[in-house]
Amino acid sequence: MKESMSNFMYPTNIVILSQARTGSCLLCNIFGMLNPCRNLNELFLSYKFAENPANWEILPHRHFLKKAEREYLFDSLKIKLNDYVSLLKYFSESPRTGLELLDKAIPATKIIKILDHQMANMDVNFLFQKENTKFVLLDRSNKLEQFVSFEIAKNSGHWVNTNTNDVKMHVDRTEFVNFINESKHWHDQIRHQLTSNGHNFLEINYETDLNTDSLDPVIFKIRDWLSIQGIETVVGSRWVFYKKQNTLPMSEKILNFDEIKDLII
Repeated sequence: MKESMSNFMYPTNIVILSQARTGSCLLCNIFGMLNPCRNLNELFLSYKFAENPANWEILPHRHFLKKAEREYLFDSLKIKLNDYVSLLKYFSESPRTGLELLDKAIPATKIIKILDHQMANMDVNFLFQKENTKFVLLDRSNKLEQFVSFEIAKNSGHWVNTNTNDVKMHVDRTEFVNFINESKHWHDQIRHQLTSNGHNFLEINYETDLNTDSLDPVIFKIRDWLSIQGIETVVGSRWVFYKKQNTLPMSEKILNFDEIKDLII
């Protein structure tokens, strides 16, 4: 970690671009099964999230970074150890140097996800010009499922691994139509930015790749794409950390399902 930046060989990193409730945690988990990939998950959380110490237990920095790696980051940034508010604020305000420090702390292929709202609040355009950065674009075809999943998580405060089958909701037709249009616009923009910069990016779909009986096909798909990027992997742990939170059909968890079912895509 004391090596100078001028002599440092940057590792190839994988950035997963997605919206919330599209299976991004599961996809990070799958990448983390493939040695030598390191799953760091959602490092660019809002620093306001860390202002509540009760949220520290679910910060990816605590669970996906080793103790020595965390200490290196805090020490390099002259931040008091475990001051996650300052750490997250630095990452959001200075993502370029934040990622450079991560490369020094973890000189291996890292898996990092960046959500659409995070991209809107920080400058990550430099990533599209970085030769050592490869991209995965994740989408979910069933926009009603995605919208409802987001609203239930937002209103209940439960984002992962909590059964929410007891939560019912009313879907506002106008809000849902706006969500569909905004989602399509964002994905079209990102796809254009990736193609215009010549990136051989991987597209993953929640329904066809992740919400399946077996993960073997998507693991093979990812390994094949990584191999093309020059990253050879072997399958390590097959432990899946995440499970579906709400297993009810749309007709049961949406109180006004008959009114909006014609919008299902």
